[in-house]
Amino acid sequence: MDNEKNEKRAAAVRQAVSKYDKTVDKITVRLPLGTVDRIKKCGYSSANAFAVNAILERLENEEKRRRK
Repeated sequence: MDNEKNEKRAAAVRQAVSKYDKTVDKITVRLPLGTVDRIKKCGYSSANAFAVNAILERLENEEKRRRK
């Protein structure tokens, strides 16, 4: 019975992850060793949080620059 419950839960999780994955773009970035520690020391909760913030800020600046 527990195995059946676990399989149903796993299927539900896979479905939820698949649904979520359709709402985001994904990129892979490789950084020099120690970069994540530097990012966390700056107060970011994760390298992903830092990357999202940095990319969106830069993109906004680029779009403003191109509109001029």
